[in-house]
Amino acid sequence: MAALATGLAACAKDPAREEALRVERDQIALRGIVDAEARVQRAFDDEGRAEKAHRDDEAAGLLETSVLPATEGALAIARATTPESAWGRARRDDMLAALAERKDELPRYVVALRSHDQEAQLASALKQAEIEKHVLRASQAISDGAAAGAAKAP
Repeated sequence: MAALATGLAACAKDPAREEALRVERDQIALRGIVDAEARVQRAFDDEGRAEKAHRDDEAAGLLETSVLPATEGALAIARATTPESAWGRARRDDMLAALAERKDELPRYVVALRSHDQEAQLASALKQAEIEKHVLRASQAISDGAAAGAAKAP
C-alpha cells in the first residue's frame, strides 16, 4: 500500500506528466470548437449548393441566416474555452483567428453575391477558400494532439 501511495505521489509531482494531462484535457475541450466549426461547414454546404445553382441572392441570404450565426456560435465557444496548457492556448488562439477572419469576411461575400459581379464573387470565394484552409489546419492540429505536432516539428 505504501508503494502505491509513493508511486501516486511521484506521478502527481512529475511536471511532464502533469503537462501531458493538461494537454489531454485541453484537446477534449477544444473538440467543442471543432464540432462548432463542423456546424459552420454544414451551413456553408447549403450556401454552396445555392451558389452553384446560380441562385446568388439565396446564397447570400443563407450566408446571413445560417453561416454567420453558426460562425458567431463557434466564436463564442472558442472564446469561452479556457485551455490550461500553452499548446491548448495556441490551438484555441489559432481557431479564434480563423473564425474571426471568416466572420469579418462574410459581409463582403454577401455583397459580392448580391452584386452579381463575377469578379467580386471570385475574389470572395478565393478568400473564403484561403480562410477554410486555415480553419482546416487549425482543426487538424487539435485533432492530432500535441504529440503529433511535436513529431512534425523540424
